[in-house]
Amino acid sequence: MKFTTVIIFIMIITVHTQSCTDEYLINEQSQKAATPVKQAKNFKNIGDIPPPVGYERVAYNQNTFAIWLRQFPLRENDTVYFYYGYPKTNQTWQYKVLDISTGKKDLQQCADAVMRLKAEYLFSRKAYNEINFLTSQGKELSFLNYVNGRRCNARRYASVDDHFNNGEATISHDCLMGFLENVFTNCGTYSLKLMGKSMTDYKTIASGDYIVKVGSPGHAMMVADVVENKQNGKKMFMLLQGYMPAQDIHIVKNLSNEAISPWYEIENNEWINTPGYTFKIAELYKWK
Repeated sequence: MKFTTVIIFIMIITVHTQSCTDEYLINEQSQKAATPVKQAKNFKNIGDIPPPVGYERVAYNQNTFAIWLRQFPLRENDTVYFYYGYPKTNQTWQYKVLDISTGKKDLQQCADAVMRLKAEYLFSRKAYNEINFLTSQGKELSFLNYVNGRRCNARRYASVDDHFNNGEATISHDCLMGFLENVFTNCGTYSLKLMGKSMTDYKTIASGDYIVKVGSPGHAMMVADVVENKQNGKKMFMLLQGYMPAQDIHIVKNLSNEAISPWYEIENNEWINTPGYTFKIAELYKWK
């Protein structure tokens, strides 16, 4: 019985850790000697981070995910902490830290951070019926189904319209976080691939898009903001990430090109080199 229990435990751990696994120890050791980048100023939100010379922010419609991200608050303290409250040994990767919780469990890792921000945006818009994610096996996890399953002590609603008209008060942010724990446990990098469409033209890159390397280990990051040079049409972008073990979501530096950090540009070799991972352009995705 003891042997069977151990095997089951290992299988459960494997489901969630398909993203970011094993890379943590490798990267923590390899990046300790990385050249430190000048400390960022005390910007209040992502939109305060200045673009490179000659670039300006891409215009987006109001109330979009891109604008919501641009207005997302940043912490004054640029230190990244693990979910259990201790700071990372390696503090050379982050440019700024987003002012958002990590939780008390080792759940909100890389793909989870991408889904967390998407869910928070939809929740802020009260688009509860759009807060849906796919497990790695393709099963849909629905926020409204979670609510209607009485897991938030809410009554069962006859319809979505009834839900919005009469039952809105039963939906809370605590309820959302309970749902997301279920998402974090059952979803990963495979989920993001299922929920996205590969970017055929990287010049269409926009805030809220994401980059994902599927596998075990794998990794995922989100495009935090995009700027454009009106003279030549070139674009640059910022990236944010969660990581393993679960830790503060942060905007990453560009350690390959400190002159434009934290901004990135796609080179002719079609690779994106970030702290800890190298991605192909083909691994850029848009939400379906």
